Amino acid sequence: MSQREKRLVVFLGAGASAFVGIPDSTKLAQIVEQELRDHSNRIQQIRDRIQNFGLTYDIEALLSVLSFWANPRKAIDETGAFFAETTNYSSVNSFRKNSRDINIARSAKETIVRECFVNDRSRIYAIKRQYEKFFKDLHDVLGLRDCDPAGNKPCPPIDVFTTNYDNVVEEYCIANGMICCDGYKEPPGRRRGTCEFDQDEYSNSPTLLRLYKLHGTVTLARLSNGELVNIPLYPGGELRISGKPAFFDLIYPGTFLYATREPQLELLNLLKQNLSSSDWCIIIGYSFRDPNVRQIFIDVLLRRKQTRRRFKVILIDPEADKIIAKHRLGRLGMTDLKKKFEQLNVNNDIGGHFS
Repeated sequence: MSQREKRLVVFLGAGASAFVGIPDSTKLAQIVEQELRDHSNRIQQIRDRIQNFGLTYDIEALLSVLSFWANPRKAIDETGAFFAETTNYSSVNSFRKNSRDINIARSAKETIVRECFVNDRSRIYAIKRQYEKFFKDLHDVLGLRDCDPAGNKPCPPIDVFTTNYDNVVEEYCIANGMICCDGYKEPPGRRRGTCEFDQDEYSNSPTLLRLYKLHGTVTLARLSNGELVNIPLYPGGELRISGKPAFFDLIYPGTFLYATREPQLELLNLLKQNLSSSDWCIIIGYSFRDPNVRQIFIDVLLRRKQTRRRFKVILIDPEADKIIAKHRLGRLGMTDLKKKFEQLNVNNDIGGHFS
C-alpha cells in the first residue's frame, strides 16, 4: 500500500437490513396494503395501473403516485413540457388535490416508520453483532485506520451511504458508544431537537463514521413550517410535536420533491464526490432502482475506467450477477458476490478482491 490513506465507501441497500426483519420496498407495499384496509380499493387501483404499465410496484411507486395527487400543480410544473406532450390542457385543469390520497400517504409513511424503526433489544443486539464484525474485518483486511470517537474502536472512520429509511446504522453506533455524523446539527438559539443539514459536518468529523441517508430517515420529522426535528422514539399514531402536525421526512425516487428538498441534492453530490476519490466501494443488497444513484455510479465508474485510476467495486447480493447484468455495470468494472449480508465472510470473500 502507498502512504496515501486508502478510502472506502460502503453503500447499503435493503439487503443490509433484511437480517433483522426489516422489509424491502416491495414487502413494505404489501404491508401497507394489508394495514390500510379502509383504503385497499384505492391502493389496489394504483398497484394495477402501475403494473399494467409495465413498471415495478413497490412502496416508492405507491408513494410517488400519492405524492402527485397531494400537489398536482407543483408536480406538473416540475415535469413541464414532458407532461404537456402526454396529456391535454383540458385534462390538466381537471387535476385537483386529493385529500384521500394525502391521508393514505400519511398513513403509509406511519406504517413504514413502524416497520423500519428499530428499538427492541433483540434486534439491536443482532445489529451490533453483525455490523461490529463487518466493520472490524474491513478495518483489518483493507488496513484502514481506527475510528476512536469514544475510546472504542469498533470500526474504521468511513463513509456509509444508504437508501434505507431504517435506523440500523444509528443503533449500531449507539450500541458501541460511538458518535455517528449524519450531516445534521442543532442550530444555536433554536428549540431543543430542531436540526438542520450542513454538509461541512462531514469534513469536520474525520474520525467518525459518516452516514448519508439518501432517501431520508425514520428518525427525522418535518413540521409544516419546514423545520426538521429529531425523533428519538416513534410513539405510534399521528405524529404531533409541540401540538403541531409533523410529517416523517421520507423521500423516494419518482416524486418531484426528490432532488429539490434539502438535503437530497447535496447528498447525491457528496456520493459522487466520495466515489470519485475513494479506492474501494462495497455495496450491500442494493438493486440500483434509483436512477439518480445508478447514474452517479455509471458516471464515476466510466470516468475511473477512462483515466485508469484504481477503483475496486463489489456488489454483495444473492442476485448480484443479475443486477449487474441488467444495468450493464460489469463492463465498467463492478464485481458480483452472490451472498446475503449475514453470510458474508469479509476475510475469505472480499480479501482477495481488494488485495
